[in-house]
Amino acid sequence: CQCLPGYTLNSDNRGCTDVNECITGSNNCSNVATCTNQIGSYSCACNSGYVSDSINCYDVDECQNMSNNCSQICNNTVGSYTCSCIQGYELGSDKLTCTECEDVDECSLNPSPCNQLCTNNDGSCTCSCMNGYRFGSDGWTCDDINECLENNTCSQNANRTNAHGSYCVSA
Repeated sequence: CQCLPGYTLNSDNRGCTDVNECITGSNNCSNVATCTNQIGSYSCACNSGYVSDSINCYDVDECQNMSNNCSQICNNTVGSYTCSCIQGYELGSDKLTCTECEDVDECSLNPSPCNQLCTNNDGSCTCSCMNGYRFGSDGWTCDDINECLENNTCSQNANRTNAHGSYCVSA
């Protein structure tokens, strides 16, 4: 007896049994395809994210062919894709949609990051000092400017006293 391709001769030499080419490894399916045994044969089906040309499986570029579900930026990967967001947005838990980030008003925090004046910006804040003050060596705290020493606007014979945030006072 002789068996057709896809079958093997039984030990009694009287019948043929189907060969499971998927288990024996005697198939030519791609490593990114699923082998399915059929009576006397087998078939190959490309895994998700791949397409077949009848012989090989090739990566599908879901970003290029617009088959992705990203709400903003699509990044093609081998066999799949990932989504990302533009600056100011963050990827949602579904890993597809982007939501606008909520800006934290740093100026309303307690304690405020600024010593005197605070202006909230998207993603940060800007500190400044009131008139008569300037930033200290730490770059955050505001120190009084002693105008009596720097500007010397008081008369020479006057008793000069610095006033916080203001010019010197003649007494």
